[in-house]
Amino acid sequence: MKAIPKSKRKTKINKDHTYEAPGWLLGIFCILIFYPPFFRGLFFQKELLVTHIFTFLFLAVWLYIKIKSDSPVFQSVPDLLAFGIVLLYGISVFYGVNVRLAIAEFMKYANYFAIYLLARDLCRGNERNRKVILNVLLSSSAVVALIGIGSAIGTFDYSGAFSGNRISSTFQYPNALAAYLCALMILSLGFLENSDKLKEKFFYGALANLMLFTFIPTFSRGMWLLAPVML
Repeated sequence: MKAIPKSKRKTKINKDHTYEAPGWLLGIFCILIFYPPFFRGLFFQKELLVTHIFTFLFLAVWLYIKIKSDSPVFQSVPDLLAFGIVLLYGISVFYGVNVRLAIAEFMKYANYFAIYLLARDLCRGNERNRKVILNVLLSSSAVVALIGIGSAIGTFDYSGAFSGNRISSTFQYPNALAAYLCALMILSLGFLENSDKLKEKFFYGALANLMLFTFIPTFSRGMWLLAPVML
């Protein structure tokens, strides 16, 4: 087999790294990652099905753009490993005791993989996009926290957000809410530590406190024990 000249290989590598997804893709992706917590955390098939349709339509458009720009879909070993997990779930459909549930799990992991690919492309070499996406996640968590606190103190009524003296917010599960808030609280603390602007420090500090204030009344003892380790 004839070896590829170094100059040509270098051109291809540069082409892959200079690929930039269109700006409107970022907007759609931000919608995709913002709304899931408000639909019971997508724990149920009805809400999840709508997200599957949204994600896979979005992925189809992205794949068309990728192929048209002659940029490879798989670009690293983690990409292949992640695809391998989805493939294993796809194979399990043929051997699953409950075919319906096996298909549902396969679709769920395919959705995770699609979001991973989209985030990877939008964030690679683009610090602004990375910050926008992470701030969208933080904004979503702030609304979730406010809904939980508002329901607990009686400011407004949101179905299942406060039950048995435990805050569940839009997730309707206090343990799931606690895990979600803990992860996003760590993210906000990271932004707080790395920010040089006073306004940003105040904003991320307020977010971290809001999440902590909502995290404690979930009374999720498991997450209470895990939180210091994670921090």
